[in-house]
Amino acid sequence: MIGNIILLGLTSLALAGEPDVFGNYFDDSIKEVDISLDVAIKACLQNGNTFADKVKAAYTKCFGEAYDFDDLAADSDSKDSDNDGLSDKFEGNEACFYKEMGWVAGSTVKDEVIKADLVGLEESLKT
Repeated sequence: MIGNIILLGLTSLALAGEPDVFGNYFDDSIKEVDISLDVAIKACLQNGNTFADKVKAAYTKCFGEAYDFDDLAADSDSKDSDNDGLSDKFEGNEACFYKEMGWVAGSTVKDEVIKADLVGLEESLKT
């Protein structure tokens, strides 16, 4: 009798198909996890707090308080002198950011400043 009940239970599970959770597991679409830049920096670098403040100040000065992908998309039809898909405005903001970070001086990259800012990052990622 007990064997029949177990067999009946196993049969009903087999006939029921996959549980709903497997639909999510086998879904190949892109998933997004959104964490703040501050959290990512602080988790990856030894000087995370200082560096996060430096990044935030430079980013706010050059891009504005809440610049995001919607802003980038809104500028997508703006002038693009070098036809690389990024507006001249965005490239100007980007150049401003690197200058404010101290990573460039004119057309010279200041790799020692960049490496000092990234203390704690795996060496293989710094090449």
